[in-house]
Amino acid sequence: MGKKNLNLVEAQTQLPNIYAPRSRPKPKKTPLKEMSLLNILKRTKTYTNIVAVGDIHGKTAELGYRIKTRYTIKNSVIFLCGDIGVGFNKPNYHIEEFTKLNNIAKGLNNIIIVIRGNHDDPSYFDGSFNKWSNIAFVPDYTLVETASHKVLCIGGGISIDRTNRTLGRSYWANEVSVYDEDKLKAAGVIDIIMTHSAPSFCEPITKDGIMGWAKYDDKLLVDCDIDRQVFDDVWKFIKADNQNPLYWCYGHFHMSRSQEYDNTKFKAIDELEFFPLTLL
Repeated sequence: MGKKNLNLVEAQTQLPNIYAPRSRPKPKKTPLKEMSLLNILKRTKTYTNIVAVGDIHGKTAELGYRIKTRYTIKNSVIFLCGDIGVGFNKPNYHIEEFTKLNNIAKGLNNIIIVIRGNHDDPSYFDGSFNKWSNIAFVPDYTLVETASHKVLCIGGGISIDRTNRTLGRSYWANEVSVYDEDKLKAAGVIDIIMTHSAPSFCEPITKDGIMGWAKYDDKLLVDCDIDRQVFDDVWKFIKADNQNPLYWCYGHFHMSRSQEYDNTKFKAIDELEFFPLTLL
């Protein structure tokens, strides 16, 4: 039998591999979730208004109502100071709730920065749970820059009722605040600090409100002292660096208090309380 005549296409498929076109390595893409966080942090630099909000404890719909209807917050960066309530339900539930909130934020040209509290699963704050255009769940020590101010965000706290909770479902062992001097150094000059817990010289000063829980948790008082020492150390570092932040806002303690300490205004923000910062 004679040899079969190959057409051009067939002939090309039988060429040795050395003649085959080389495939170019695909450039490594930044995950869309990370792009969302990076893009939001870039966009905050165009904003001037800043609002701090206290614990919401899963009341995402109420938060949206207050932003849109009760207070009509527009053109602002809104900081949620912890205890959002993420982790108490399945991820899809939280995605649905925050998608609704994102639509409200986008419609009013707001960006919402979410800081972790003790009543939050820390895994939601590792940078991977960012799926929205106008909401960012930020890791601890994230620096958020607005048009004229730099805002440092630090989460964490102690659940005083942890003995009454289920580990991994309503309480997380790594809920605690962490001191990180390297990240403080990297942040540079800080104008505003947003945290969940607070230094020991801030309200509340006494432990009267937790003594009932301490009867059932022999390590609670010590752990609370350690937690607040973290923020004492943050404050000491900032002052040693000759910085004078304008504000330090925090949630956690379910109270509304204001005090001035060493040229900085400290504000304890109550549950779902909105605190617009007065900035020049």
